Amino acid sequence: MALSAFRVSSQRDYSRLDCRVTPDGRCFFIEINANPQLGLDKASFAVSGKCAGMEVGEVVLAMIRDEPLPYGPSPLVAGL
Repeated sequence: MALSAFRVSSQRDYSRLDCRVTPDGRCFFIEINANPQLGLDKASFAVSGKCAGMEVGEVVLAMIRDEPLPYGPSPLVAGL
């Protein structure tokens, strides 16, 4: 679903899609941030990378190399 929203909104390279999921499982996209931060605080690519078992430098290298990031649990589920 996130890839569809990424393509429909004409994003390229990378972006962050924020969504909310209702208790019955429906997903609503709130916003698309075409230039998300790489910092170490919440709502950053670094936090998402950490959930997928990657360090900040690995996330940046993957972006430079245009490699897909592995999927991991939600930062909220991971307690970050």
